[in-house]
Amino acid sequence: MQQTRYGRRCLRVLSFSCLLLLPSFLGSVGAYKNYTVGDSLGWYDATVKSSVNYQKWADGKNFSLGDFLSFP
Repeated sequence: MQQTRYGRRCLRVLSFSCLLLLPSFLGSVGAYKNYTVGDSLGWYDATVKSSVNYQKWADGKNFSLGDFLSFP
């Protein structure tokens, strides 16, 4: 009888812990962003189009692990 109560209590605590942790995993899955390098100006070699300032473009972004960069 004592083991049954202990087992049920452990199961409740484990279930409750999983419910508390679940939102943190779900939030991180959809948190990535897609960035087009240079926005509407695109990606060019500096010798082809020197007017594009990629450092200025990157300074305005907050990149995170999992983000995607596209170079059109």
